[in-house]
Order: sequence, then structure tokens, then C-alpha cells
Amino acid sequence: MRTTLTLAAATLALSAGLAAAQDAAAPAATDITDAHLAAVDSSKDGAVSENEFVAAVTKIFRSLDADANGAVTWVEAEGKLAREHFDAFDANKDGRITPPEVETQAKADFAAGDQDKDGALN
Repeated sequence: MRTTLTLAAATLALSAGLAAAQDAAAPAATDITDAHLAAVDSSKDGAVSENEFVAAVTKIFRSLDADANGAVTWVEAEGKLAREHFDAFDANKDGRITPPEVETQAKADFAAGDQDKDGALN
């Protein structure tokens, strides 16, 4: 099942190294492609579990935390993440994305993407 999720696709695109400009024939930035799924399928079973998804999103946000203070600010994320995606993760709107916010949003994105409720994105 191919799933369309704006936030999840943006984070998966970063993890798959696909955040570079796409040509007109490429999938829309909001489409989770097989390449996105394969990049985060650490068990290589053809499906992404919630744990794999949360781990991938968490890894991305750790890589954005340039000053290693445990939170990502817009200054750190700018140019790597769309502002609307940053704002979606920043649940308390304090201008910083913290690990609990990352986990909460990643789990919500996973649940939205698991349209057949089988516990996997595939």
C-alpha cells in the first residue's frame, strides 16, 4: 500500500537521502515511495514497523540538532525541513522540537499512514 503523508514523507525523504530537488517525473514530495520505506526498514522484512519508523524519525532529528543540546530549533532545521513540518513537530510552539515531541508526532504519523491497521507501513 502506498501512503501519502506530508510530514512522514518529509522525514523519510531526509533519511533516504532523497531531500534533494526532484525532477518532474519523480514522485511528489508527499508520497512515501518504496525507496523511503526500504531506507528505514531495518529488519529488511519489506515493511516498516512503528518502532522502525520512530527510530528513523528520531535519528533524523538528532542529526538536525547541530549544537547537540537535545532540541532542534528552526535555525538548525531551516533548509532541511519545511517550516510547516517543523511547526507540526513543535507541539507546544516554543520554537524547539524536543525528543518527546518527535516521538509523539512520529507515532501519530505512523498511525495515520498505517491505513489498513496491520502495524506496518508497506
